[in-house]
Amino acid sequence: MTSGRLLPSSALIEFLNQDQPVISLSRQKSQDWLQSRTIKSQGRIIAMVKRLRQDSEDKYQNSHKCEEWEIPVIEVTY
Repeated sequence: MTSGRLLPSSALIEFLNQDQPVISLSRQKSQDWLQSRTIKSQGRIIAMVKRLRQDSEDKYQNSHKCEEWEIPVIEVTY
């Protein structure tokens, strides 16, 4: 699986693979992370979950901005 590291970048925490950003945490979660943890953490993507608009309840389907997306599942060690 892909591995990388977590770094602060413009107040966001990014997960990098070979110095290329793969994902970033939301601004709020990045702030939470920076306030409560050491940045010298290691992480690796252990799975990718594919979601489809049609998987959501009817009341949420119109709020999605695309038909499908992927969510990484990351193992973080520090």
